Amino acid sequence: MTSPWRRWSSSDPKTLIEYVQRKRHGESTRGTPADILGAEIPAPGDAPPIDRVRALYEAFAGRGIVYADEPTTSDPGRQTIRPPCEVLKSPRHGTCLDLAVTFAGACLDAGLHPLLLITQGSAGGPAHALVAVWLDGNWSNRAHRDYRINEADADWQALPEGFLDELADSEEDPGAFVAVDVTGAASRSDAADPLRRRQQTWAEAVSHGAELVRQADTEDRLNVTLDIGLGYEDCEPLPLPDQPRAQVLTSPYLPTHDGDNDRGPLKLLWARHDTIRFHPRDELDFLMDWFQAPDPDGPRPRIALIHGIGGAGKTRLAAELAHLLGRVGWYAGFLVRNPDLHDCAWLGRVASPLLLVVDYADDHKSDDIVHVLRTLRDRQAPTCLILTARSVSGWWEEDVANALRDDNYPHIVQPVPLPPRPSRQTGVYRAALRSFGVTEKHAMGSSPPQDPGSGRWTTLDLVMLAWLVAEADVEQGATPTSESALYEKILQHELDYWIRAYKSQIGKPSRRTKALLREAGACLSLLAPRKERLNEVLNTVVELAGDAKRRDEITALLEDLLPTTPEDDTIAVRPDPIGTHLIAGVFSADDELLGRCLKAAEPDEQLNACVGVSRLSTLRDPAEAASMAFKALHAAPDLWSAALAVAATHGGPFVSALEQFAADEAVSLPLAKLAATLPLGHSTLRRLALIATERSRPDDTQQHDEAGQATLAGWYNNLSNRQSDAGDRQAALDSITEAV
Repeated sequence: MTSPWRRWSSSDPKTLIEYVQRKRHGESTRGTPADILGAEIPAPGDAPPIDRVRALYEAFAGRGIVYADEPTTSDPGRQTIRPPCEVLKSPRHGTCLDLAVTFAGACLDAGLHPLLLITQGSAGGPAHALVAVWLDGNWSNRAHRDYRINEADADWQALPEGFLDELADSEEDPGAFVAVDVTGAASRSDAADPLRRRQQTWAEAVSHGAELVRQADTEDRLNVTLDIGLGYEDCEPLPLPDQPRAQVLTSPYLPTHDGDNDRGPLKLLWARHDTIRFHPRDELDFLMDWFQAPDPDGPRPRIALIHGIGGAGKTRLAAELAHLLGRVGWYAGFLVRNPDLHDCAWLGRVASPLLLVVDYADDHKSDDIVHVLRTLRDRQAPTCLILTARSVSGWWEEDVANALRDDNYPHIVQPVPLPPRPSRQTGVYRAALRSFGVTEKHAMGSSPPQDPGSGRWTTLDLVMLAWLVAEADVEQGATPTSESALYEKILQHELDYWIRAYKSQIGKPSRRTKALLREAGACLSLLAPRKERLNEVLNTVVELAGDAKRRDEITALLEDLLPTTPEDDTIAVRPDPIGTHLIAGVFSADDELLGRCLKAAEPDEQLNACVGVSRLSTLRDPAEAASMAFKALHAAPDLWSAALAVAATHGGPFVSALEQFAADEAVSLPLAKLAATLPLGHSTLRRLALIATERSRPDDTQQHDEAGQATLAGWYNNLSNRQSDAGDRQAALDSITEAV
């Protein structure tokens, strides 16, 4: 593993050349500007130097680099410099010095001769870095033979003689040198300098660069002048730090195909698609301030626990926070599933402030959270996590918080509960109407429908109701009066869209096609398989099992119609309340399909299925969810391990289903193992542990010798603990008496 770069000391300016990176023949050069930019690097000698410099500048501008403040890990006189990977690839942030150093390296690979200039700030302002390029020849591993030919002993730490006389003031002016304000290739919406709030054109970067150099020379502020092209031949560049092997964070918002006019509602409703205007909410303002506030006790990771029912807006709030912070210099995004520890270690070295989002943190992701926090422990730059979950229950306190306490891990936690009903209900509804194309006059005159009998419309419900109004659907009938009726109406619109896509991609549908697609969507929503598993999961649908060609066609269709979550490459009907509604409707009437799905599931899909069934209790009668959980266990007995993991973190319907399952003498479970390993004091598993212990009593016929009696005594001791844990003190006293 290569160590991160040491900070550059301004008291020894010549060492700045060591940070300039170019492709080194015969060596691994992964992470150099040439490696990252690839074909965007102009080939040496292919065009005049001025054209190549311009091409490089425009390649940098095309990267969408965010202009960054000096890293908080810098000290007075010692500045952290980002390697090219952080400037050009991820997170694409850079100070003027980061950009200039990276640009100088790219110049070398383009056969250009660069000079690195640093001006002292005027009137106490910040210093600034630029790159000048020689235009009268090429650079090829060393300076051109005619470069500075009239100087007897050219000093690479000084400017060429007559440099200012030969400096072009614009792209059209003659001159042997051009000064490029490379910072113009980056921008930042909240920059203090208005010039940095938008990208500068090539012409602006050249004219402004010349102006800065001439003004600094006049005021004797040209502090550092390094002729990189002249000195690089004798330079030993710093080894490049390690880089991530794969993407670690995904974008908060994912692209949509704007040209697709015929879309179903679900593509518009998914929280990761920024198609609906985000309506202001207090939680956003609070977390923006909290994440950016200084920590008087030093840099400690800050963890926001955003929790609430499905549809409350957890994912959208997290995405909007990450999006906004990303625009002002934070490296912010959604953490991939099962991240590589090497890549997590790289995150720990990223110079920018860091915000990681773990969506659905309660869906068996505790290990990911603990591992990444451990690798970030020594970060000095601001480090924040957002964990979204339906509830803060076993997964947080018994998995994550306990692990952090055991590690004596310094951190700050901020619970952020989201109410089922948004406080600005009318504003959310009207913002959604505008997003769906309703006129401003119509939107301002509209109010959300009366709440359903259950007492509230969630944020997502309001958006769906607005979509129905925009589609003029409610004019054909009454507004839905329950969540179930609303979800069914939205689902019917989505299935109609699927049928239109089926006609376009496959052919004329039969009367059965819509029901077939509904079943296929339910199977995918239950198991949430990875994309490569989609075809195998659809094999559980009877009509597709014996028809490989049709199954392939439906697979390709659903790959196109359903969103893929980039963090784990899974496919399901989303948003989740719609997927959960679909699961309930299909599998409550088809036990056989439920069984086939569960028997075909891989371990991670079994966990997804148990989570999906658990969510039913928030949308349907809890008794209905418990019934489906019990049916799932009987249909696929191997599901018990996944069900136990979900019950431990979520509670929910699998708690009672597992208790019934364990009490059933016809069911084979590792009862003794459960009795020994289920933790004492667990908030949801106490009764299950007691049942497992009661049913795992050692065989009385084997208790005649000393070892057998010791085994029986140990069992009574465990039984006593379990009975006490369940609140039966008298039974616990009786059992411990038997033990002794």
